[in-house]
Amino acid sequence: MRFCFPLVATLLLVLVLSVSICTSCSDEERFPSDAHGSLSFSVDTLEMDTLIAGEVSPTRRLVIRNNSNDPLRIVGISFLQGKSEGFRVIVDGIRVTDTLTVPIDCRSGDSLQVFVQTLLPESGEDHPVHHKAVLAFTLANGICQQLCLSAWGQDVVTLSPLVSPSGVTLQAGKPYLVRDSLVVPFGASLTLQPGVTLLFRSNAYMRIEGSLIAKGTLEAPICFRGNRMDYMFPNQPYDRISGQWQGIIIGSRCTGVDMDFCDIHSGSYGLFFEGTDASETSPLMTIRNSIIHNMSGHGIEAHNSHLHIGNSQITNAGGNCISIYGGKHEFIHCTIGQFYPFSALSGPALYLANSYSGTFCPLYQADFINCIITGYSDDDIIGESIGDDDETHPFRYRFSHCLLNTPEVVDPLFISNVWESKEHKVMHENNFTGFIPPSLIYGFQLDSLSSAIGIGDTLATLRYPLDRKGKNRLSDHRSDAGCYEYSSLPTLW
Repeated sequence: MRFCFPLVATLLLVLVLSVSICTSCSDEERFPSDAHGSLSFSVDTLEMDTLIAGEVSPTRRLVIRNNSNDPLRIVGISFLQGKSEGFRVIVDGIRVTDTLTVPIDCRSGDSLQVFVQTLLPESGEDHPVHHKAVLAFTLANGICQQLCLSAWGQDVVTLSPLVSPSGVTLQAGKPYLVRDSLVVPFGASLTLQPGVTLLFRSNAYMRIEGSLIAKGTLEAPICFRGNRMDYMFPNQPYDRISGQWQGIIIGSRCTGVDMDFCDIHSGSYGLFFEGTDASETSPLMTIRNSIIHNMSGHGIEAHNSHLHIGNSQITNAGGNCISIYGGKHEFIHCTIGQFYPFSALSGPALYLANSYSGTFCPLYQADFINCIITGYSDDDIIGESIGDDDETHPFRYRFSHCLLNTPEVVDPLFISNVWESKEHKVMHENNFTGFIPPSLIYGFQLDSLSSAIGIGDTLATLRYPLDRKGKNRLSDHRSDAGCYEYSSLPTLW
């Protein structure tokens, strides 16, 4: 019996070799050059959105399937005319170059993964430039199929982290990229001309210790936003997602801020004012005709500051739209709306206090005139005061001719306001047109049934005779609350 074991082993070896040879022959037979059928691509054209020229893009993926009954062999993959236009392609783990040295097999019913990146060349143009390449797939059966690759490349100017002590003026043209930070030191100034766009990477921020002059126009606003110009999902650009960059810090030594027609959106915070001291003489910070929208933290946070904000929209924040801790402030014709879509735990539209972390911050003035203050909740105005003596612990506020989403109170500091209630035809988000929450689009033009129409103080309106979009506020002999006068033609932010 002991002589049977070598015989069994020999027979097993012969059997394995036979199967291997048959399998090899079978593989050759299963990929004949005259196989019928062609490949199926998950997309005919891979769109790569708008990308910063000179930087490697995020990776996009597509799938190639063999839906035919025959196995197919890819014997060649190349860019037409040898022009890759900055596209980098990997098919089934093989980097696409001029020639395909190893055939790629795709059995019937199987699929192949394709990964695409771009490193688009700079064009020298101010506006995005289209780049297109065509990838040709040649099959063993002679069929040639094509896949189009498409992307838009945007040239940028990279800013150094520190503004020169002598000051800097930025002109409109190519967007400016802030990679890490942009600091305006004490004694220096940063001037932004109409039409300037600042792009910030995810951890980037701006800090003003000197002065900031950012005066855009209705036709050429100044934009502060994240650097992602591509899409998270189809029809959902990163630019509508909060937290894409950090925000703007107004330092304690800042000598002045003058902003007009600025658009600050989709950051971790909007404007953070560190403040100076608890006096009434802190430098005036002026913001007009501007938008602060869609922050994962506070829209505006001000400590012992002096703010004048007019004709502006401060909306949608994961924290509070506005947080004020002491100081002296005036808001005229502002729309303050809390409709943040990413969290059910967001704060109110407006928070007022005369202390912060136990430290007293006298609130000398907080006037809201011809404003809309509303949101999803039942109460969007929260005030907290330490001390009952106004002389020793000032907590001074005034609301005049506003639409307010807060329980009605009897107080001489609330003058001719309209209080939102279920008796109104519309309230909360229904005051506005252009809300498309699934697409993260929020328009804040007034609905025809909004109670904000016609309630404004016309005397205060003389300071802002035109709304944020340039419409005459008194064309119908009455003034509306908020930054947008009622119009039958809605405008999205």
